[in-house]
Amino acid sequence: MRMHRSEGQGAPGIEPGCPVFVFARPAGAGYIGPSKGDGSKMQITIQQKSLSKAVETAFRFVPTKSPAPILSGVKLSAMDNDTLIVGATDLECGVLVSAPAMIRDPGEAVIPARVFNDLVRKLPDGELALQTNDHNLQIKTSGIIAEFNGFSAEEYPVLDAVKEKNYDISLPYSVFRQVLDQTLYSISADTARTIFTGQLWQLGENELIIVATDIHRLAFRRLRNMECPRDISGIIPGNLLQNALRSFTNAAVNVRLSEIQVRFTADNITVFGRLIAGNYPDWRRMIPGEEAEAMCKAMIEPAEMLGVLSRVVALGGNPSVVRLTMSDSGIGVSGSSEIGTLEEHVRGVVNGDVEVYFNTEYLIDSLKPFSGSVEMTFYGETNPATIRADCPDKDDYVAVLLPVRMS
Repeated sequence: MRMHRSEGQGAPGIEPGCPVFVFARPAGAGYIGPSKGDGSKMQITIQQKSLSKAVETAFRFVPTKSPAPILSGVKLSAMDNDTLIVGATDLECGVLVSAPAMIRDPGEAVIPARVFNDLVRKLPDGELALQTNDHNLQIKTSGIIAEFNGFSAEEYPVLDAVKEKNYDISLPYSVFRQVLDQTLYSISADTARTIFTGQLWQLGENELIIVATDIHRLAFRRLRNMECPRDISGIIPGNLLQNALRSFTNAAVNVRLSEIQVRFTADNITVFGRLIAGNYPDWRRMIPGEEAEAMCKAMIEPAEMLGVLSRVVALGGNPSVVRLTMSDSGIGVSGSSEIGTLEEHVRGVVNGDVEVYFNTEYLIDSLKPFSGSVEMTFYGETNPATIRADCPDKDDYVAVLLPVRMS
């Protein structure tokens, strides 16, 4: 990336002494020069804060590595209704962000995202004038002129997620954030097992069920009394959900599921993407039912246990494994590594005796979403354990964790 500065002499429409910054793409990096002549003309004015916020949101969806150089850009679409739409996609998921603008001439442009995002963020507050010439974009404000060489907007993938306005359910932002905080930790990072890199969302019978599992652990969340117009389910990619969580703020989140795509819309932001193809495993088999015989139940405060577990992690170990020893006096917590050992005691009301080992990080992840007292139920040294909140609707959120088998 090269940056040139000149004093503007000889440049049409530029006053002498006005700094000009031209951001040029390196040769062979997918740059399409102005000689092609097929770019659409666009002239708009927009507030710096509005443009910066929209571009920053879209930038999260720009792939860091892509076989198609054009996907490294964000697409600007100036609409007839005085709206600028900023979009980005990695072909699996994408985003559309609308921002108010004064549109003199509608048009489109695709601009390299990283530099564009950095520059717009550093421009002074106030009105910006944007104008395209073929594939080039010029920004003028307060004695500053920035020019970008872009891509052909006609070659950018079609972003049409907002054509259908209907939605299946609407969630308050606080609920949307809560259910994702309670479940996202259980998705798998192993891309070889694609099914487990997403969450199952199941709508029907006036409830929403969300399940995430990587086989070693599982998170189950149910929202009741939902007005669902139809029964439908899909596996939503975890990275799409994480990007949506980072993009939305306080507005209600409207959700629309189709056979192959999902759409989340909140205020002026729409996040969309393809569902993961395939059949989700029978997650019900991982949650011990009423017929399962519990060997031990322990009522504890998560904050106290999390403090002890953080010290076990500090010992090291790959992976870190913690031993829980349940007795009438509470829970003994111990860990060891080549560096040393640690033993502590966690207070709790314990009914039964059992000794069980867990991956320390997995146990931490399972306990973090809980704020009040929890009931940990153990079904043996090798069977899944469950964690539920100590509340009347405790069965609506269940964390399941498989013990580590020790020789």
